[in-house]
Amino acid sequence: MTIEDQPFPDGTPDGFRDISLPAKYQGHPLLNGPPFFTLPEELIVKFVGHVGESRFDSELLKMEFELSRIHGEHCANVGFWGGCPITFELLRSSNSLAGDDVLQWMQECGYTEKEALETTELAGDRLSWTRNVRRGYCGWLMTNRTFLSEHDAIFSQWAGLMEQNGIPVMGAVVRDAQAIPGSELASAEMEPFIQAFQDFFIRWRLDSMPAPFTPVPMSVHLPVSDLRTMLGHMRDGGMSFYFPDIFPIPGRETIREMIEEALRDSQSPEHLLEWFSIVRSENRAKNEIVKYNRLFEVQHYLRAIYSRHGKALRRKKSSIKIALSEFLRVSEDTIERNLAIITKNLGKNWLSSLANDS
Repeated sequence: MTIEDQPFPDGTPDGFRDISLPAKYQGHPLLNGPPFFTLPEELIVKFVGHVGESRFDSELLKMEFELSRIHGEHCANVGFWGGCPITFELLRSSNSLAGDDVLQWMQECGYTEKEALETTELAGDRLSWTRNVRRGYCGWLMTNRTFLSEHDAIFSQWAGLMEQNGIPVMGAVVRDAQAIPGSELASAEMEPFIQAFQDFFIRWRLDSMPAPFTPVPMSVHLPVSDLRTMLGHMRDGGMSFYFPDIFPIPGRETIREMIEEALRDSQSPEHLLEWFSIVRSENRAKNEIVKYNRLFEVQHYLRAIYSRHGKALRRKKSSIKIALSEFLRVSEDTIERNLAIITKNLGKNWLSSLANDS
């Protein structure tokens, strides 16, 4: 590659990045419309290497590399929308919790080196489990026609207000919205906008979406620190448990059965039944969740690259499969099976519909 490295500004502290959109690209048409999802640099290199650099637009490819480097490994930021970075931490696995900077900070707070390491390892194990399930659920959502149809409809209907105000988030932001100056004037327009997204999030068990195509599923709250942020989901998207501290904790299987019975009864919503069948306790094939983790990444990367380089990728599906398999460290057969699932769920023309051949 002839793309030059992009230096960080002088004085940038170690471990910090300037994730803002460079001024020279702020007027670029691709960065003033739908979200521009950047791709990890390693993946771009593999795509270009297997497809052939000559097939790509050189200026667009240069921009791809420059914007990719801003977001590093893509474990925290994944692109730009409306001139702002898209912060989304579920696209790729991350081990950042146990990083040297965290361990050093904990020791400065009074932990011994051993205590800091043990604490971060335990927290990492807990977070890794919930993160794995949430990423798998993202993969299931993003290969679900019903979800995508409702997703496209709500983002289309409220495009104007989103451009001005961003995407609403679940939960109470302030204690008394009526106390905000001018709120009585805005409520008539904003209330249905906010309610529409709250209903959408509750229906699909989401906490938020920083941008289109980036669902943030609910996470486990043990304990729940603020009931106000959970009230909507407690009615439809989960179950609250209160365990007095005077009780002994039941055996593992007893408490598992109690939670399972409360969470997934005969009234489970039809649109989530497929996912519920995956996560039920009696389903021992939990590798399905891992599969949906990978499906989430595969469809995300393909959406991004086909939307900008569709013409360069014509009749290059074999090369694309090789690039993805090398980047994700799985076999080409695995990628082939993943693509077959996505095609079955979204239709055989889903990739060609993304391609921007202009």
